[in-house]
Amino acid sequence: MNTATSIVDLIPEGHDNAIGHELLTAKCITFGLIPDRIKDTDRYMRKLLHEAKLQTSIVNMQDGKGYFRPTKDDMDLLLTYVRQEKARQRNVARSFRYTERLLADFQAGRLD
Repeated sequence: MNTATSIVDLIPEGHDNAIGHELLTAKCITFGLIPDRIKDTDRYMRKLLHEAKLQTSIVNMQDGKGYFRPTKDDMDLLLTYVRQEKARQRNVARSFRYTERLLADFQAGRLD
Protein backbone atom coordinates (compact mmCIF):
# COMPACT_ATOMS: atom_id res chain seq x y z
CA MET A 1 0.00 0.00 0.00
CA ASN A 2 1.25 3.49 -0.82
CA THR A 3 1.83 5.88 2.04
CA ALA A 4 0.94 9.52 2.42
CA THR A 5 2.33 11.64 5.20
CA SER A 6 0.45 14.82 4.27
CA ILE A 7 -2.37 15.96 2.05
CA VAL A 8 0.25 17.31 -0.38
CA ASP A 9 1.26 13.73 -1.13
CA LEU A 10 -2.29 13.11 -2.40
CA ILE A 11 -2.62 16.17 -4.61
CA PRO A 12 -1.29 15.55 -8.11
CA GLU A 13 0.82 17.86 -10.22
CA GLY A 14 -0.84 19.48 -13.22
CA HIS A 15 -4.38 20.66 -13.90
CA ASP A 16 -5.02 17.66 -16.17
CA ASN A 17 -4.51 15.41 -13.13
CA ALA A 18 -6.58 17.44 -10.64
CA ILE A 19 -8.36 15.53 -7.88
CA GLY A 20 -11.91 16.31 -6.79
CA HIS A 21 -12.83 17.21 -3.23
CA GLU A 22 -14.75 14.00 -2.49
CA LEU A 23 -11.99 11.71 -3.77
CA LEU A 24 -9.34 13.72 -1.94
CA THR A 25 -11.37 13.48 1.27
CA ALA A 26 -11.75 9.72 0.83
CA LYS A 27 -8.00 9.32 0.29
CA CYS A 28 -7.25 11.43 3.37
CA ILE A 29 -9.49 9.13 5.41
CA THR A 30 -7.90 6.01 3.89
CA PHE A 31 -4.37 7.22 4.69
CA GLY A 32 -5.32 8.30 8.21
CA LEU A 33 -4.83 12.01 7.61
CA ILE A 34 -8.33 12.62 8.96
CA PRO A 35 -8.70 10.99 12.39
CA ASP A 36 -11.64 8.59 12.92
CA ARG A 37 -13.04 10.75 15.71
CA ILE A 38 -13.57 13.72 13.36
CA LYS A 39 -17.24 14.17 12.51
CA ASP A 40 -16.94 17.32 10.35
CA THR A 41 -14.59 16.07 7.64
CA ASP A 42 -15.17 19.14 5.43
CA ARG A 43 -13.93 21.49 8.14
CA TYR A 44 -10.94 19.24 8.79
CA MET A 45 -10.19 19.13 5.04
CA ARG A 46 -10.19 22.93 4.92
CA LYS A 47 -7.71 22.89 7.82
CA LEU A 48 -5.45 20.36 6.06
CA LEU A 49 -5.58 22.34 2.81
CA HIS A 50 -4.87 25.62 4.60
CA GLU A 51 -1.84 24.16 6.35
CA ALA A 52 -0.56 22.65 3.09
CA LYS A 53 -1.01 25.95 1.23
CA LEU A 54 1.31 27.59 3.76
CA GLN A 55 4.09 25.35 2.41
CA THR A 56 3.33 24.84 -1.28
CA SER A 57 1.07 26.03 -4.07
CA ILE A 58 -2.22 24.16 -4.29
CA VAL A 59 -4.80 25.47 -6.73
CA ASN A 60 -8.49 24.81 -7.31
CA MET A 61 -9.67 26.63 -10.43
CA GLN A 62 -13.37 26.27 -9.52
CA ASP A 63 -13.90 24.49 -12.84
CA GLY A 64 -15.02 21.26 -11.22
CA LYS A 65 -11.75 19.40 -11.82
CA GLY A 66 -10.43 19.85 -8.29
CA TYR A 67 -7.11 20.47 -6.60
CA PHE A 68 -3.69 20.29 -8.21
CA ARG A 69 -0.14 21.49 -7.77
CA PRO A 70 0.69 23.73 -10.73
CA THR A 71 3.47 22.92 -13.18
CA LYS A 72 5.08 25.06 -15.86
CA ASP A 73 2.42 23.76 -18.28
CA ASP A 74 -0.23 25.40 -16.06
CA MET A 75 1.21 28.93 -16.23
CA ASP A 76 -1.86 30.44 -17.95
CA LEU A 77 -4.16 28.90 -15.32
CA LEU A 78 -1.80 29.98 -12.56
CA LEU A 79 -1.87 33.57 -13.82
CA THR A 80 -5.68 33.47 -13.89
CA TYR A 81 -5.75 32.05 -10.36
CA VAL A 82 -3.35 34.69 -9.01
CA ARG A 83 -5.42 37.49 -10.54
CA GLN A 84 -8.63 35.98 -9.16
CA GLU A 85 -7.23 35.64 -5.65
CA LYS A 86 -5.74 39.15 -5.66
CA ALA A 87 -9.13 40.57 -6.65
CA ARG A 88 -10.78 38.56 -3.87
CA GLN A 89 -8.16 39.82 -1.42
CA ARG A 90 -8.85 43.45 -2.39
CA ASN A 91 -12.63 42.97 -2.07
CA VAL A 92 -12.33 41.39 1.38
CA ALA A 93 -10.00 44.16 2.58
CA ARG A 94 -12.32 46.85 1.23
CA SER A 95 -15.44 45.42 2.88
CA PHE A 96 -13.57 44.71 6.12
CA ARG A 97 -12.73 48.41 6.57
CA TYR A 98 -16.33 49.12 7.58
CA THR A 99 -16.23 46.40 10.21
CA GLU A 100 -12.99 47.81 11.61
CA ARG A 101 -14.49 51.31 11.73
CA LEU A 102 -17.57 50.04 13.53
CA LEU A 103 -15.42 48.29 16.12
CA ALA A 104 -13.38 51.46 16.63
CA ASP A 105 -16.56 53.48 17.08
CA PHE A 106 -17.89 51.04 19.68
CA GLN A 107 -14.56 50.97 21.52
CA ALA A 108 -14.30 54.78 21.52
CA GLY A 109 -17.83 55.13 22.86
CA ARG A 110 -19.09 56.93 19.76
CA LEU A 111 -21.86 54.33 19.34
CA ASP A 112 -24.08 52.46 21.78
